[in-house]
Amino acid sequence: MNNRFFVVCLTLSLAIPLSPLVAQPIETLLQQGYDAQSQANYRDAERVSRQIIERDPRNLEAYSLLANAFYSQGKFSDAIAAYRSASQIDPKNPNIYYDLGILFAEQGDFTAAIAHYQKALAINPKFTDAHYNLGLAQYAQGDIKAGMVSFQQAIQSDPQEVDAYIWLGKGYQHQKQTNQAINTWKKAIQIDPQSTYAYNSLGEVFAKQKKYREAIAYYRQALAVPDQFGIPVSAHTLAHNGLGYVLQQQGQLEQAIREYQAALDIEPNFTPAQTNLAKAQALRNARQQS
Repeated sequence: MNNRFFVVCLTLSLAIPLSPLVAQPIETLLQQGYDAQSQANYRDAERVSRQIIERDPRNLEAYSLLANAFYSQGKFSDAIAAYRSASQIDPKNPNIYYDLGILFAEQGDFTAAIAHYQKALAINPKFTDAHYNLGLAQYAQGDIKAGMVSFQQAIQSDPQEVDAYIWLGKGYQHQKQTNQAINTWKKAIQIDPQSTYAYNSLGEVFAKQKKYREAIAYYRQALAVPDQFGIPVSAHTLAHNGLGYVLQQQGQLEQAIREYQAALDIEPNFTPAQTNLAKAQALRNARQQS
């Protein structure tokens, strides 16, 4: 499950030398801008975008490229200004408000992010990603009920939206509706049998119920499919740490220690695994000394 708080930068392949001495077609300049962006030449992308806007002040694609160039340089205020200029040109374009929502969310301004996602949805009520990101922003503000509604709307818009099922299940879990959470995560797995975060969620909920056999099975299933990278760390990191905890609860300290170490091999700074490993090693040492 990926954290989708990001701005998508368009990329093309072949680099074309910039030539300010020749009056090039705007399409050629746009391609140069995309090439510069894809090669991390953000200042060149910014310069080309400005050149296009000087020639065509209503070119939305150039404003999007300019906003991406600003974003990539950490110039969030300038990126927001570029998108706002684009919204004045095309106030009925939901993608502009969606991108603004992402920018505000990345800065931690979830109130502004929510307002812009809602603007996008007022124009396009079936904008799946806007529903999804709205749910994430609402969760970030602690409004679990509103977030759950947004994830349900994302699913209504796209029944294959696996990440929305996972976060919806988290909402049910938060409300102590455990059976609904379990069913929601199982639905995610039906849609995508490689949904590692769904397996992890099931492992966690069964571990809390002390149903260790089921928890172990789900954590091992998470580790049997390709890793995913999301919040707060990769799915395999979480699975190794969760599996270690369950094994430790069963008194299998050596196996638990191996799992914690495997988690830290992937993410050395993952604090829960560091803490669990230290505790497990202390218990093992105490046993050996007794």
